[in-house]
Amino acid sequence: MSAPTDTANLLQRLREAEERAAREEERANQEKERANRAETERDQAAIERDQEREKTRPTTLDEYLEACHNLVYARLTVETDLSKTTTGSIRAYHKLVPEHLKQWTSFFDEQSEMLSIIYSFFPVAERLFDNRAYLTTLGNKVSTAPIADEKMLENFLHNCVEEQVRCIIHELSKSEDFQRQLNIGSGIKFEN
Repeated sequence: MSAPTDTANLLQRLREAEERAAREEERANQEKERANRAETERDQAAIERDQEREKTRPTTLDEYLEACHNLVYARLTVETDLSKTTTGSIRAYHKLVPEHLKQWTSFFDEQSEMLSIIYSFFPVAERLFDNRAYLTTLGNKVSTAPIADEKMLENFLHNCVEEQVRCIIHELSKSEDFQRQLNIGSGIKFEN
């Protein structure tokens, strides 16, 4: 073999080796990119599973109160178009009706005292209350139509206030200490 042929041959083999190395590097980069995408997808799936678990697991008392407020009560609206509301007076047969209203100036102090009593007797870390998915559904129902008449208000109070209060009092009344402290017996019943 002559020197120019050897050189050309060596250069050809060098180019082929460089091309192979470039293809291998490209393949390795693609594989690394696929692995990164797969890891990102796994991480995203884990986050979504955790979020679903969070939505469907029972709530603690604090979580329940916060979820009721944010997911249900904050979605309540009142109809302001008078043509879509009922008119006339409300008959208050067999109902307690205040003759006048006055400001409840000690509300926050009394609320703070009541919460102190509750937190001293109640296992606040236990998950005993409805999950966020249920409360989200309830909030969705509340948001579909503004309160426009007494019947709608009655339904809201029953489904979204009384039931939640009943559940909380039911759990709280399992504590004999709490029953004695507030003289509530074994629960509460709303009559409409």
